Amino acid sequence: MYNEIIKKGYDYIKVIEDISNGAEPSLLFKVLDAISLEPNFHLGLRLAEEKGFGDKSWFYCYEGEIDTYIRNNAHPEDPEEDFFSCYDKSEVFKIFDHLLVESSEMGAWQTYLLSVAMSMLPTWWHGGYFRRKYIYQTEDLWNHGRKISLFGPRFEQNEEYEVAPQVIKIDNFTAISACYWNDWEGLVREKISLSMLDGKVHFKDISDKEVLYKYKCGIKF
Repeated sequence: MYNEIIKKGYDYIKVIEDISNGAEPSLLFKVLDAISLEPNFHLGLRLAEEKGFGDKSWFYCYEGEIDTYIRNNAHPEDPEEDFFSCYDKSEVFKIFDHLLVESSEMGAWQTYLLSVAMSMLPTWWHGGYFRRKYIYQTEDLWNHGRKISLFGPRFEQNEEYEVAPQVIKIDNFTAISACYWNDWEGLVREKISLSMLDGKVHFKDISDKEVLYKYKCGIKF
């Protein structure tokens, strides 16, 4: 299962890149094969707009053949509301109201991957604070001798960090942890928990982060 989880993580990164570059959002389910849409629902993508104080992208669901989501969820015009909107993550979890998830370790892992899509999709200005590069193996840190990001440090091959994702499922409860790089946090292991019942996912309020390598790129946040 460990190797399958790692492979699914890399496949997900690739499909997010493809969708960010114009591929249909429905392509997502060719990789996230333990997740499906409820009947008569479709998946859309709202892309970040290059205006205001910042913006981010997210997936959404709509019912029927006519997609009115973008029209009904226009970017706020008020400057103050616009500023704080780029930090709002509420839209991320609404899609799970219309998704069915296989009750398994793989289903839980794919749920986590989908829940963090906003951190991997296109962003604009302040929305970029949430950008993450997911790390599944120490080789990802070495990055073939290049820096992990434009700003980040150069990790050497003799530096070892426990970065492998973990998925622990006991009955309907699942604990998941995964590592990522962020230019304002550094190398972080994020831990979340969720429950799955009758095809539906419920995220627990408790989450935790462990900083494995503290780093800030120098831009005040």
